[in-house]
Amino acid sequence: MNPQEFGAYLQCYKNPYATYKCLESFRKFYPDNTVVLLSDNGYDYTEMAKYFKCVYIHSNENILLTYNNLNDSDKFENSFKLIERIVNAFELCYEEYVMWLEDDVSINKTITDVFRYDLNGFCPNRISDQSIQRLQEKHNLDTNKKYHFTGHGGSVFNKKFFIESMKNKQLIHDIIENWGYYDFPSNIGQDFLFSVIITLYGGTIGPYQGHYDCYNGLNRDITVQHQYKVWYNVPLPNELKCLIKEDEPIKNNIEKKKKKHKTKNAIYIKKL
Repeated sequence: MNPQEFGAYLQCYKNPYATYKCLESFRKFYPDNTVVLLSDNGYDYTEMAKYFKCVYIHSNENILLTYNNLNDSDKFENSFKLIERIVNAFELCYEEYVMWLEDDVSINKTITDVFRYDLNGFCPNRISDQSIQRLQEKHNLDTNKKYHFTGHGGSVFNKKFFIESMKNKQLIHDIIENWGYYDFPSNIGQDFLFSVIITLYGGTIGPYQGHYDCYNGLNRDITVQHQYKVWYNVPLPNELKCLIKEDEPIKNNIEKKKKKHKTKNAIYIKKL
């Protein structure tokens, strides 16, 4: 597989210069790969999407996904809404794989490795032994195996496998309902959720070369760097302010059919 055969998904909110710098770094090395830019009830990024040749989706609903309140009745609704959102976004990418971008991701070099897993990414953390033992009561897992999780910025999903695994509503409902019993972390949301779904659906998770977390400034020895937050809360320069609208609501509702497309003919989608 050509390691460049991947699209990208970036969910943004109200940190426009960080969003801009992430897209700028991606487009430097991947000028024609599909990028889906979704505003999570944040600013209107229509012009920025056009500037970087992105597919654009504007959502007027902010979806926050953590499980620190296990009695929250919205945990099921929010989880399934988020999954539906991401599946719809992934389906707009014609590539076989999709990179999960975040505002603190910088692409510093071209990826030279291939994607070997259903979820590829830096994964030093693993699902606890206690969690695996409890999961084994319902699911077929090897207690002698160490199961890792990833899914943060720079991780790369096998699009087809991700979409198929997210159709298993019964599995997902069990994971959410028994989050506390399974001893899952309460301060981690979608990264951990997606990793567990993929694992229990029979998928594979592992690293690809060049993807790492690094907090100490830009590290050009890293190919795909996560935790690069230098542009957070930095205002857009005056010459770039035309790329967002801060206060004007999205009034029109444009729906386009999902279809394969080239980025140079990007589809722009606005949803209420």
